[in-house]
Amino acid sequence: MGSRIPQRAPSSSSVAILAESGEFIKEKISGYILHELIHQEWGSSEIARDLPRLDSGELQGNLAQENTISQIGAIYSSNQLPMQSSSYQKVSGFLMAISSAIFWGISGTCAQFLFQSKGVDPAWLVTWRILLAGTLLVLFSIAREKKAAVAIWKTPKNAGKLLLFGILGMVAVQYTYFYSISLSNAATATILQYIGPVFVLAFYALKTKTWPVLGEYLALIFALAGTFLLVTHGSIESLVISDQALFWGILSALALAFYTIQPVGLLRSFSPAAITGWGMLVGGIVLSIWTQPWSFSGTWDGETWLAFGYIVIFGTVLAFYFFLTSVSKIGATFASLLCSVEPLAATLTAVLWLGVSFSGYDWAGTLLILSTVALLTLSKEKAKK
Repeated sequence: MGSRIPQRAPSSSSVAILAESGEFIKEKISGYILHELIHQEWGSSEIARDLPRLDSGELQGNLAQENTISQIGAIYSSNQLPMQSSSYQKVSGFLMAISSAIFWGISGTCAQFLFQSKGVDPAWLVTWRILLAGTLLVLFSIAREKKAAVAIWKTPKNAGKLLLFGILGMVAVQYTYFYSISLSNAATATILQYIGPVFVLAFYALKTKTWPVLGEYLALIFALAGTFLLVTHGSIESLVISDQALFWGILSALALAFYTIQPVGLLRSFSPAAITGWGMLVGGIVLSIWTQPWSFSGTWDGETWLAFGYIVIFGTVLAFYFFLTSVSKIGATFASLLCSVEPLAATLTAVLWLGVSFSGYDWAGTLLILSTVALLTLSKEKAKK
């Protein structure tokens, strides 16, 4: 998993999360911050052009009237981001979302190659990946957002949440995923991690004390059936992967659920790029105490450097940038659905490049698990109408 932008559930945008269920009013989020975020990120969109540019004093003074806030809330209540009017923008957004998913999928296969052919330690790889990618994303955020990119550290409460996200969210989701790959293969590990949205569904069902709708029940059944086929090939007597591989695969799905849920509060006030970058950097620094990344592990030759470089540059930095950009062009829902290509990319490259065996049972399990993403997304959209 490419450690996608903390979304969620399942939005990738701080604006979408801000507007969801009107929580930006209940939580007393600054109207000025929200208003400025729309103009800065999507100033060329039709929606942004329809909103007046107000200075901070004006907007804060009118906040009680809820005029501007109500307008923004109505625009974003569907959890969709504004789309650019030109077909070129839509096509480029589509291609960027697909590319980010493919980059993430192939990075998993590159990791499998490093673990199984070059003897690279998973923890060592995770440390360097999030250290380098986190540094680049933080620099990118500072260049783009200026002081807003570091504002998250100004209050102890936000800083504490970010530290928790970096250590228990980012490190956990990265390490469990890569360690799962080392015990099985990139295809199986990626697909098992895609059970994560079902755990997110369960969490919010318990939190809100609401029963899931039909589509969500179907998603749960599909996830269980797909996992069964993937790890047993239809036989209840034995597993086709090791107990450890199954354990760490399920653990990575749980880590993904935490990674999805925990930073929602931060995403109401700060950009996904800044949170992801700082989370990676913090996690990488903490993990360095344990892994000692200055001591290289494995065999390092041209192939090793190419695979490692791909994971950091294409599988992390460019994948994140493309995904964030695609969300602003085609909307969070469509972009998230397109990211279901990631397990398919991991599977195809593992089969064609590394010769991983993938049977009909594996493909059937894969399709069932990926169907859960579509079911959960469509169920959420239907519930809003």
